[in-house]
Amino acid sequence: MGILEAIDALIEELRYWPSRGAFVREACLEKIRREEDRLKERKDPDNFAQLGGLTGDQPPLKPET
Repeated sequence: MGILEAIDALIEELRYWPSRGAFVREACLEKIRREEDRLKERKDPDNFAQLGGLTGDQPPLKPET
């Protein structure tokens, strides 16, 4: 329940996400990207560093409309 309350508080304060589902979707996509980057780094650390490491992350997703 604490996680839901934290999500609700962020949604209300920032008004960036239209719903809990939109917040959770964005959080999941960010986590997937982060873990994919970690896998790339583990498979080919030299190439990963040449590509800019994690500094080339995508900007935050826009809220669903």
